[in-house]
Amino acid sequence: MPSWLGGLLALALSLGGLAWWIRQPWSARQPVRSDGPVSHQKKAGTPTMGGVVFILAAAVAAFAAGAGSKGGLAVLGLMLAMAAIGFADDWVKVRRGQPLGLRARGKLAAGIVVATAFALVLGPASRAVRLPLGGGIWHAPLWLFVLIVDLVVASTANGANLTDGLDGLAAGVSVPILIFFAAAAVALSDPAVVSVTVALLGAVIGFLAYNRHPARVMMGDTGAFGIGGAIAGLAVITGWEILLPLLAAVFVAETVSVILQVASFRATGRRIFRMSPLHHHFELGGWSEAEVVHRFWGAGAVAGVLAALLWGVRI
Repeated sequence: MPSWLGGLLALALSLGGLAWWIRQPWSARQPVRSDGPVSHQKKAGTPTMGGVVFILAAAVAAFAAGAGSKGGLAVLGLMLAMAAIGFADDWVKVRRGQPLGLRARGKLAAGIVVATAFALVLGPASRAVRLPLGGGIWHAPLWLFVLIVDLVVASTANGANLTDGLDGLAAGVSVPILIFFAAAAVALSDPAVVSVTVALLGAVIGFLAYNRHPARVMMGDTGAFGIGGAIAGLAVITGWEILLPLLAAVFVAETVSVILQVASFRATGRRIFRMSPLHHHFELGGWSEAEVVHRFWGAGAVAGVLAALLWGVRI
């Protein structure tokens, strides 16, 4: 099956599966932070863990489209394993009826174990890191390659998770990133990785049909960790880790806002932002939820274009 048909299959599976998921009386319901924006309280009870559906849709479609190479299977495995960590976190939140799930250290440790396994599975042939300014390709020693992969996976998954706070935000920001990596995989003549990327892109677009404001379903940590893990895996498999901070600039900004907020409060007792992650700062500054989402989508699209331009000149 051509990769574009795999993308359409993922889109159809995501649309149909989520329509079914939303209608189920037993579907998990979204708990909401009591200290979050007041406007978010109405989101309580919205069906969540929609990531279960679109991540599985992407995996099924990718297999159908021929994602059977070592690289394709490795990225799929990373996506599913990170989604499983998110699922465990979601399950604890739903069972407790509050937005506090697994301990952050536990999720980080589990993610590092998964990322290390991913790096070791790829082996010596995949330790190629593209360098900026025409520096060519650097073949990292195994120990350093593992550390790079651990950092890329942990930061991207947590960045995606922090970004997933408004209707359609994380999914919409992920679209230009996935388009970039689909093109990068095509340039590398790796049809299996193309199939994985296009399948996930189709599944995410299907999810957006229900997650755009006002959202009828949330992705939960299952979806956020799954998307983040997949994007990290694609960056590693294509050798474009160096461009990921630019491609995922919105994820980076959201993460940095949390780090700065916590550091400032602990050091001085003062907050830099009205609330973190960054999207809440703009909400409390008077932007509507839709305005924040659309402007962040725009920022993500600009970041994708800049990354493509840098790729075009081989930075």
